[in-house]
Amino acid sequence: MKTGCKDAIEYQGLSGRKVISQFNRGQITTDAGGLLLRGLEQARGFMKEFSKCFTNYRDQDAIEHTVEELLSQRIYGIALGYEDLNDHDQLRIDPLLAVLCKKKDPTGQDRRSKSVLDLDATDDPIHGSQEGRFFHEWPEVKIVVRGDSGSAREEIMSWCEANHVDYLFGLARNSRLQEEIQGEMEEARKQYEQTGRASRVYKDFFYKTVKSWSKGRRVVGKVEYLEKGPNPRFVVTSLKSEEKDARSLYEQEYCARGEMENRIKEQQLHLFADRTSTETMRANQLRLWFSSVAYVLLNELRRIGLCSTEFSQAQCSTIRTKLLKIGAQVKVSVRRIAVCLSSAYPYKEVFQRAFQNIRKAYPMLF
Repeated sequence: MKTGCKDAIEYQGLSGRKVISQFNRGQITTDAGGLLLRGLEQARGFMKEFSKCFTNYRDQDAIEHTVEELLSQRIYGIALGYEDLNDHDQLRIDPLLAVLCKKKDPTGQDRRSKSVLDLDATDDPIHGSQEGRFFHEWPEVKIVVRGDSGSAREEIMSWCEANHVDYLFGLARNSRLQEEIQGEMEEARKQYEQTGRASRVYKDFFYKTVKSWSKGRRVVGKVEYLEKGPNPRFVVTSLKSEEKDARSLYEQEYCARGEMENRIKEQQLHLFADRTSTETMRANQLRLWFSSVAYVLLNELRRIGLCSTEFSQAQCSTIRTKLLKIGAQVKVSVRRIAVCLSSAYPYKEVFQRAFQNIRKAYPMLF
């Protein structure tokens, strides 16, 4: 490849024509699909409400960006796939992002040209056991901890029992547990042979390990028989049978954690919720808040905008790739901000349907 004028790259030719690329088209964005997120934000006001959680100690006469604008910039950035705050060194000149953050001057022409930060070395040692290191229980709130078999440990369960916190954990099967459900397993097998369909039988019983548990606890066994044979599963819980019978406990309460686990993984993998690399709890918590608000925004797009489309069940990463990461030219004039999308964009119909769904859900905004 040869380089010609400044910022130009000349590639191999095609049919006698030169193939050249340049970074010279001015106000171009790669995130035009963010306008769908902006529509939902205008309707629901997530950023405005989230900004109320912060106290602004800055001199109001000396600031350019409001707290809501600063939070919006970072949260939209996460939703659009920008993991690091450093990315905003370049994103700050993207007029589309400025539109998302409600900046009255998307081009930045009227922004201050210089910023001065005065620094002075100082030490601020921390002494003693400060607040924030320990759990403070929430009065009048019923808490249920739900997890897989890795959580079914004496230390965890006994702590929950002592602190009035209910739990529902998976329980790894063993020979003693399987002996408890032999009768139910035979019943499930007979049902399967009669119907040819998967069958389920439940058993509710108390169980205590030989050494590790301090006492007996309620265990529910799901005895399932499939084409491939038996498939037993167990859970241990502090919830009483009067509150939840065995079938409801397993199918409604415990199985629901599978979908929640998918959503947690989605936020971790696609919205950087696991990026907690700072040295303080408060800073890491703030990062998690940003990720959570970005997830809520994308989930609203999936739930409302993408309803009845091919992306109604899509993960955040797919929504971002297909509908948000759209290249466009942004033209700003006195009377309008025009976002010019490619006529070759393959998901134009889905994008238009998403906008129509949002407008239908919130007609007062349009």
